[in-house]
Amino acid sequence: MFFCDACAVNFGLFKSIEEAVESVVIAGCTGITIRLDKSPSVSQQFDNSFGISSLTLLGATAPVTVSFNFSNVPQLLLRSVRFTQPAVEKRQAEQNFTTSLFFNNGSLTVSSCSFTNISGNGITLGELAVQSQISSTSFQYNRGTAVRALSNSSIVVSNALFNSNVGGSIFTLGNVSLSNYIGGGNEGERPAITGYLLESTNPVYNCDRIKDLSKDAPQNPLGTFGESFFG
Repeated sequence: MFFCDACAVNFGLFKSIEEAVESVVIAGCTGITIRLDKSPSVSQQFDNSFGISSLTLLGATAPVTVSFNFSNVPQLLLRSVRFTQPAVEKRQAEQNFTTSLFFNNGSLTVSSCSFTNISGNGITLGELAVQSQISSTSFQYNRGTAVRALSNSSIVVSNALFNSNVGGSIFTLGNVSLSNYIGGGNEGERPAITGYLLESTNPVYNCDRIKDLSKDAPQNPLGTFGESFFG
């Protein structure tokens, strides 16, 4: 991806992602960088009606306290963004279960970010999300799953910390690759990691339960009548 200075906009000057993107689309840019110099005051949804090819969000010094919903963005990159939510009592958090980042198309890259005290999932990958790469990022004390895919998205994790996420660390029906993964402290009953585990380099699970779907696959793919209908 290539981003020119003319394609970078300061989010503090705009009320929404649409306004920020529109200001540079007019100039003919399709690869856009948005600097979150000011945290948005309401949840942001962006459906990419402008047809941009890639979008980068650069974090500000202040944490981002709202959720982002992206669809139809082929490439999304988050760098140095701190997601968090104001402290609320447990009952209220359960009633307002929400994800910080929903992505539903193409490739997602998350670098040097943090997701802390989210009332729901840190990252939710929609059915159209193909792959995600997460590096140098922490997920801590979230009420949902740190990274949850709704289908078979491929997830690559390197140098990441997953600590005390009630819904576990990673859930996907696709491939999972781990390098320097540090996990533990999950409060829920679900396995910390669910997916087709391809490789693990220097993982520290801290008693995390792992559900490797490649090992759980039936030996006979056709199965018997009972296995086919009743599992």
